[in-house]
Amino acid sequence: MSIALIIAGRDVRPLQRSIGNELRGVTPVWIYPDIPKPEWVEMAVVWNHPPRVLQALPNLKLASSFGAGV
Repeated sequence: MSIALIIAGRDVRPLQRSIGNELRGVTPVWIYPDIPKPEWVEMAVVWNHPPRVLQALPNLKLASSFGAGV
């Protein structure tokens, strides 16, 4: 399993580090478009993502919005 951060217009490296620390480095956290193994992604955190980008993640089980009020 891995997590993809697909969030346009924002530096999400701090979020990547924070999630990685919480998961103790066991679960890879990748920032779009640098997702080396799309078939590993089971969760995506998204905001203003490109059309159909989630279709490229064949094992996606959960998509969560990064935006407030959703």
